[in-house]
Amino acid sequence: MHQPLLFAHRGGRKHAPENTLEAFRGAVARGATGIETDAFLTGDGVVVLSHDATVRTGRREVRPIRELDRAALPPAVPSLEDLLDVIEDRHALFIDVKDPAALPGIAAAMAARRPAGEPRLWLAHAGFRESDRRLVAGWADAVPGAQLVDSTSVARMEGDPAGYVAALARTPISWLNLRIREWTPELVGLARDNGLQTMAFRVHRPGRARRALRLGLDALHGDDVDVLVAAMAADATGPWRKAA
Repeated sequence: MHQPLLFAHRGGRKHAPENTLEAFRGAVARGATGIETDAFLTGDGVVVLSHDATVRTGRREVRPIRELDRAALPPAVPSLEDLLDVIEDRHALFIDVKDPAALPGIAAAMAARRPAGEPRLWLAHAGFRESDRRLVAGWADAVPGAQLVDSTSVARMEGDPAGYVAALARTPISWLNLRIREWTPELVGLARDNGLQTMAFRVHRPGRARRALRLGLDALHGDDVDVLVAAMAADATGPWRKAA
């Protein structure tokens, strides 16, 4: 079992404004092995990184990103190319594709900047609807080598986790991503039995990080990179250490 990936959620917003180059640089310096961010497409076809679909363009004006050219966005909003300039190929990159129109631009950027077939890229569309899972499954050929993620909730499984996980395993999606509080040993086992890898989000506090490592999850998302790194350093019993 490999060492779990540590994703800095929105670049690690505990330490810097979310989804900014300052946050991304800081996360890497603090020891994050991955960056999580959100992507939209501008009116002139540039993939930019923002959690929200709108930006403030004046004291009282808020406009959708998709209606604006890149040059009209606030300077703090980076592009995907900007992010790729500050991280290395070894860093994992998780993109929540908020606007599916951004997918071709993501594919082009990754093809130009990272090794063919192994871009160290994870893709999701976290809307928590059945249609979102079908949307993500349809991206299998869009970015060669990308790993597809179902970011969902136990509530979406409608009382049948076994059936949900088995159905997911029949799609090109290979990762199941749940809030850390929703993961149980039984659900981890169910995912593994179906060939899925496991990921948790909202791992923002030390206790949650320790629990994620005890469960043997494959990846963690958290706002505080220091919490994730410290938990990893202190973990002496995690399954990944036993397999090392």
